[in-house]
Amino acid sequence: MIKERGNFRIMKITHEQILNKSIAPFKAFSFRSRDSSRIIPPHWHESTEILFVLSGKMNTTINGRLQEIKQNQFIIINPCVIHSTNALKNSHILCIQYPFTFLNLVTNGKFQQFFHFNSKLNSISSSTLSANTINLVKFLETQDKDISINLSIYILGLQILQELIEKYLVVTHCSTSKNIPFLNEFIDFVSKHYTENISLHMVADHFGYSVAYCSRLIRKNLDHSFSDYLTSLRLEQSLRLSLQSNLNIEKIAEKSGFKCYRNLYNAFKKVYNCTPEEAFNQLKE
Repeated sequence: MIKERGNFRIMKITHEQILNKSIAPFKAFSFRSRDSSRIIPPHWHESTEILFVLSGKMNTTINGRLQEIKQNQFIIINPCVIHSTNALKNSHILCIQYPFTFLNLVTNGKFQQFFHFNSKLNSISSSTLSANTINLVKFLETQDKDISINLSIYILGLQILQELIEKYLVVTHCSTSKNIPFLNEFIDFVSKHYTENISLHMVADHFGYSVAYCSRLIRKNLDHSFSDYLTSLRLEQSLRLSLQSNLNIEKIAEKSGFKCYRNLYNAFKKVYNCTPEEAFNQLKE
């Protein structure tokens, strides 16, 4: 479980719209984490995001699954995938975000429809990839960037992408891209009603779909079942209430949508393999 000490933040899932102001067809930046108190809450975007851990560690939760990225490892997060990150103290991270439109262009319109990136944890084992990431960070962290440095950033970003496409692009059986309007409206609707007695039937009625079709659409666009997605939102609310209120655990279960302690307990055991009390105490340490 990812925890954040001091200034703990848990927020609803949002769509991050990445605005790129540089001349390059991608966004790249590096940062050093001074402590472990900053967590990027669950969000998604239409860009492909690559997180390189140059030193230290980073925790990522991708579609509800926690992974630890160690030094000289990286992970590729495909478009429309819900994720959150937490760089641990003294970590040095490189992040590159390649827009969907650009990746679709270089793959001749086939990205996401016939290809996507391997999303497993990978090692920076290639000497070329290692050198390119190190040099990219060096240029990104240069204070006064001249034309030569800007061009070097551009070239290195494309060379990194070329290697990622050659080695980590895999065939997908999905014949259509994800439905962005549905994704936005579904997340917004459930975020407003998850503490209530919401059901898949209610969601289907909201969209005017059959229950079966709505269920397939949710799984296709979120890589989650409706019930798993709903549980994740309720777990986040219970964690928030445990930190920001003096409610007892039964009230927390009720106000986070679980209705009773038993349901809260079962959810924590299934997702985090711990009891609610253990999780709440860990967050307050």
